[in-house]
Amino acid sequence: MYHMPKLDLDAANLTKEERELAQGILATQGPNKGNLRASKPKVTRTKMADGTWQREGGEMAYIWRNVAFMVSPNPKHQCLPMMAFCDLPGEWGDEQRELAARLDDIADRIAATAPAAWLHGGVARWANLI
Repeated sequence: MYHMPKLDLDAANLTKEERELAQGILATQGPNKGNLRASKPKVTRTKMADGTWQREGGEMAYIWRNVAFMVSPNPKHQCLPMMAFCDLPGEWGDEQRELAARLDDIADRIAATAPAAWLHGGVARWANLI
């Protein structure tokens, strides 16, 4: 098991709504309590009668995936999170792109609270390729 980094949500300067989403990316029990979760928060998908999909928990999962990419020591988390948008609610378009941009900002602020030594994750792994 990897020891995940401690994240300081107070230092991330989050609004109340942003903090509610961010709380879900932290472990709530065990030796990792208060640190980044070791796995992605659950996303519940429900197919609606009109053929569209309703997703619950996708925003939290999106934030977790991007923070994990930046700071997780687990090599499995260090792959580019290009498909993270698939957990977001709605159909891909302008509305979802705007949501992703807002969530990227939240993830960046949270990841910035991790000690610099933790930025060895996907950031370091992919820095020379991008």
